Amino acid sequence: MKWYDIKKLHYIISFFLLIPFNADAQSKYERHVERYQSAWQKLIPKYTKLQFAGSMGLLSAGIGWDYGKQHQWETDVMLGFVPHYSSKSKATFTLKQNFMPWKVDLGKNLSIEPLACGLYINTV
Repeated sequence: MKWYDIKKLHYIISFFLLIPFNADAQSKYERHVERYQSAWQKLIPKYTKLQFAGSMGLLSAGIGWDYGKQHQWETDVMLGFVPHYSSKSKATFTLKQNFMPWKVDLGKNLSIEPLACGLYINTV
């Protein structure tokens, strides 16, 4: 090997050593994937709800999400039915938003929410 080939090799190696090596690249990718997955996981319903009467049909069933610092907000999507009394049976669809300003814990898995404020849109 001639001396100018060694000098070229020296320049090439020096060039690659001066390039900043980003060892955090994999963890950045992992954080990106985690944020992407957590965004989709927020769309997974947190609970199911069954409601008897209450201006949404005789029986309504649906899914819902709770959120907020103390899970004081709820959003529900419900399907229900009104049995035939004088005409045909009817189906209902309801979008419901609730706010519970506080709750009283009674035990490990039991609590009471004495006040619930809500708004819902119902179609038959």
